[in-house]
Amino acid sequence: MRLASQAVQDADLVNRLSGLRGLSPAQLLSLGKSISVSEYERHQTIHEDSLTTINDVHLLLSGIAQLVNYNAAGKPTIIAVISSGLLFKAPMLPTDLRHRFVWTAFSRSRVGTLPLERFVSIVCSGNPRELANIMSVVFGTAGQLFGRYPGFSRIDLRHRLAVAMLELSLRLGSRDARGSLLRVTLPQRVLGDMIGSSRPKVTAVLAEFERMGMIVRENRRIALVEEKLRHFIRTTADH
Repeated sequence: MRLASQAVQDADLVNRLSGLRGLSPAQLLSLGKSISVSEYERHQTIHEDSLTTINDVHLLLSGIAQLVNYNAAGKPTIIAVISSGLLFKAPMLPTDLRHRFVWTAFSRSRVGTLPLERFVSIVCSGNPRELANIMSVVFGTAGQLFGRYPGFSRIDLRHRLAVAMLELSLRLGSRDARGSLLRVTLPQRVLGDMIGSSRPKVTAVLAEFERMGMIVRENRRIALVEEKLRHFIRTTADH
């Protein structure tokens, strides 16, 4: 059984999670007391989305996690990377496609788990609008994945990468004099996975983005100039 002080620390971590800010101190403490916390090392499986886990909510309290899709042949593709937040549910696909969605630790991570029913009872006060907002956080991120998936968005490689960069800025960025500095170095293979492209093509587009001033690279770190990325998407998407 966890000490009360640990529950308070966990409540403070929950308070920082995207989508849960604004909860009352009592709600945060209830979440801190209700979650079962586990530690995961790099590459270790956190959980696999399936019918057996759909009634659980997983909160990434610290560290970085990645959502990996395994196709019918067992080939892995990284489709999302997040830092501190809800490990959202992957989109449901027909069972005949034999896809598996697995959350794994990209770095050493701390994850809190609790039943969905308990989560809803804590964060919602019977207001249907509150319930809708929370459910959109838990289940609604699939729309962002489709926004950079070539078969759904029908936009070219440069725009898919710009969309992915803005998504990473939201999930992994910290403010910097140059823009939004990514707190983790992502291999270009991972970026390629996220937008359905190859590493060499991603390398070429990143170089183009750098020339256009949309990103700033220093060694292996990348700062994103978000306004220029948004302007690029708005003004050239239809050309």
